[in-house]
Amino acid sequence: GGTSTISVYFTPTSATTFTGTLTITDNASNSPQTVSLTGAGAAGSITLTPATLAFGSQIINTASSAQNITVDNPGSVSITINSVAASGSYTETDNCTGVILAAGKTCSISVTFDPTVNGSIPGAITVNDTAGGTPQVVTLTGTGLSPLTFSANLTFPAVNVGSSDPSQNMTLTNNQKTAVTYTYSTSGDYSAVGNGSSPCNGTLAASSKCTFAVTFTPTMDGTIKGNLTVTPTSGNIVVAGMTGAGENGATGPLTFTPSSLSFGNVPLATSVSKTVTIKNIGSTSLTLTSITGSGYFTVVPSGTTPCGTTLAAGKSCTVTSTFIPLVAGSTLGGLTVVDNSSVSPQIQDATGTGVLDVTLSPSSISFGTVTVGSTSAVSVVTVVNNMSTAVPINSVVASGDFVSVPGGSPQCGASVLANSSCTLGVEFTPGFAGSITGALTVNYGAGSSPQTVSLSGTGAAAGKNKSAASKSAANEARVKP
Repeated sequence: GGTSTISVYFTPTSATTFTGTLTITDNASNSPQTVSLTGAGAAGSITLTPATLAFGSQIINTASSAQNITVDNPGSVSITINSVAASGSYTETDNCTGVILAAGKTCSISVTFDPTVNGSIPGAITVNDTAGGTPQVVTLTGTGLSPLTFSANLTFPAVNVGSSDPSQNMTLTNNQKTAVTYTYSTSGDYSAVGNGSSPCNGTLAASSKCTFAVTFTPTMDGTIKGNLTVTPTSGNIVVAGMTGAGENGATGPLTFTPSSLSFGNVPLATSVSKTVTIKNIGSTSLTLTSITGSGYFTVVPSGTTPCGTTLAAGKSCTVTSTFIPLVAGSTLGGLTVVDNSSVSPQIQDATGTGVLDVTLSPSSISFGTVTVGSTSAVSVVTVVNNMSTAVPINSVVASGDFVSVPGGSPQCGASVLANSSCTLGVEFTPGFAGSITGALTVNYGAGSSPQTVSLSGTGAAAGKNKSAASKSAANEARVKP
């Protein structure tokens, strides 16, 4: 009539259901006795704090101060951290990778931002581990900023040739934490002087601004574009654009073919050149004092009849104009010819746009709300190669509950052809209810690699779900001998 107690312990090795048997062998007639056992291993969990990191504006080609992410295991089982990866213009160091993170323990990730281009740059820290809901993602944001920046380009109303429009102000900002010394120049029919309470005078203190007053005095009819160019003692030039129009003036003796230059999209720090023919349509020979470009445009004599110091009546000569953008965005400028005529200088307008060697669009995708366990429609990302040579695609990786899949047309393969585009697809399959973020990271064989597309979506429960968790040190089986 006695009883005894046997304690049975369950130590799951993974998040799945296990079955087993407790077998008791004795001298009873019905020996052995058995008890069926079942149990489910619970997936551990980790939390990453904070869920997002914002780095704000950072001077290009400089590294930010580090920001930290804490990885915490709040559960009751150990978690293995398999890998930690950063995307975009972000780098990380950590003491988490390869670690078995015991319950209640933490490790840390240190993240820095080192932009190489201007503009908003998304990224992500992706942690792959053995916890439920892996991988975990921290969204990163930051903006690349040039050391020196101008306020918006200026537009002047039409004015009679030889007269001047009222001056307009242009602000120069030093975004650096050190002072800068510089020289400045204007092109076309524009002039600039320091103005206001903080006039620009060749030295600009750290994190401060100064003002130029820009004046337009046209020497010829028609639209005239020009630049205000600041050249620091170290670093790249910074260029502002101006547009105005002259009217009611005499006709100049020179014509330009083409009448204006449009360079279109040109990858940063690369060059595109075009030939310009300059013709003297006047009745007398001209002395050419100078032929210059402005801003990111340069000019040199070229061809079989290169422009020199004189140009006879009715004759033509040629130059090569080259555009080398150093910042992203549209640039105005021109070719300026100074001669001994009464209508001098004469100006040929030029435009061009600096772009990354490879661009991704859109820069972010929101998948909206998708039922947990279901898969969204495919969203398409377009990859544009702005270079004159093919660019290899090394890898395309989506993080979080997002998956890289074929999508759009033409679909990307091993490379993107020169001056062409291809498409990538992304799907969202939420594994839990709530807001979920991630990133699509594209690594390729060009200087701006890698780039990322920010991804977001919300998982919605299929119906009313209840969850409960219970833990016990042991289950008891009572056996009557």
